[in-house]
Amino acid sequence: MGWLLDQPGWGGLLGLAVGHLDQNIRLWLLERHLQHPNRHEAPSGMGPWRSIRRNLLRLERRQRRRKRQLRNLIEELRACSAALPDAIVALDHSGHIQWFNDAATRLIGLKSKDLGVPLMHLVRHPDFTAHMLADTWHEEVTFPAPGKEHMVLAAHMLSYGHRGQRLLVARDATAVARVAQIRRDFVANASHELRTPLTVISGYLDTLLDEASQQDAPLQSWIIPLTQMAEQTVRMQQLIDDLLQLSKMDRLSLHESGQETVDMAMLIQDIVDEITRAHPAASPRATLMAHLDGTLALHGSHKEMRSIIMNLLNNALEHTPPQGQVTITWQRTASGATLQVTDTGCGIAARHLPRLTERFYRVDEGRDRSRGGTGLGLAIVKHAVERHGGFLAISSTLGQGSEFSCHFPAERLVIQVPEALALDNLV
Repeated sequence: MGWLLDQPGWGGLLGLAVGHLDQNIRLWLLERHLQHPNRHEAPSGMGPWRSIRRNLLRLERRQRRRKRQLRNLIEELRACSAALPDAIVALDHSGHIQWFNDAATRLIGLKSKDLGVPLMHLVRHPDFTAHMLADTWHEEVTFPAPGKEHMVLAAHMLSYGHRGQRLLVARDATAVARVAQIRRDFVANASHELRTPLTVISGYLDTLLDEASQQDAPLQSWIIPLTQMAEQTVRMQQLIDDLLQLSKMDRLSLHESGQETVDMAMLIQDIVDEITRAHPAASPRATLMAHLDGTLALHGSHKEMRSIIMNLLNNALEHTPPQGQVTITWQRTASGATLQVTDTGCGIAARHLPRLTERFYRVDEGRDRSRGGTGLGLAIVKHAVERHGGFLAISSTLGQGSEFSCHFPAERLVIQVPEALALDNLV
């Protein structure tokens, strides 16, 4: 047109202006389409715009197909989570509820209005609160279901994601708790019922032994069987005492059992002296050594601490030859304090270590029975240590000896005013 009008320059400028305006309009239409693809179509045109439109439509179809697949997957996951009998609660790094399944409504009582609320505000049991505030989660925590005191829940926490998210999984453990309670009640009742007839039998055996020990007594030939019967009666009494102790620890919390400041160095020294006095001087035995920090006490049960020390020392002395050595150590560590008993005895095979603290488990059944063990000593030790917030670690090598370490947390420690330097005794 500029050439026909003899104005080629103005014609060229007008053509460039029109082309630029057309491109801007198409870019504006493209921007609107990208912002709201369902409300505005992609711009069409010749040349590259046709290719752009074709590629955009292809990407949008692919995206819609992917969204549909993701939506179906999410629906399936929701259906699966709804079918699970266990409660699942997704929490953010602060413990606020982000999502939960239908079982969480049934077991924990969560509702849609609870989204965004801290879970600890809805489940207020102290054991659950302590579990939520812990840095790591190794074991389950049991607590009554909110608003359903007859129901017992067992829950554990899992971490996921990159922002500290957590996942709570809780299940109905009422039946398991009921069976455990029945077992505890049976053991406690049976042990109490056995104690009375056993006391009567023991009394009559002592009378018969006194009669048989006299010269020319009619029962003199029965001295050996009566002595063996008396020994087995004593063993049975020890077994009942151990069962009652375990039953009491199962039934009562540490707070209910009573707590005090236990001077561990003094307690260990008293037990070492007691073992030394009870052992005949003429009978060979292993050397017993004690390395004790006299400035470090423990807040807990004096009776249970005594039981831990007695069981570990007696067990080590029983399985260490006379030329061997048993060492008990009470010392501070980076995470708290450790009560450690090491021996140079026969050692324990690695396959036995995971089950060593089970009730009535025996590494060598014949040997333990000949020595009168009840098979409950290490079970009592483990239970008592865990009641004080610690854990029991066992390591052993056949032919070289064993090491039993009771680790207690720092919050259980009491630093005493040192009246003397730390004890370092050789007995």
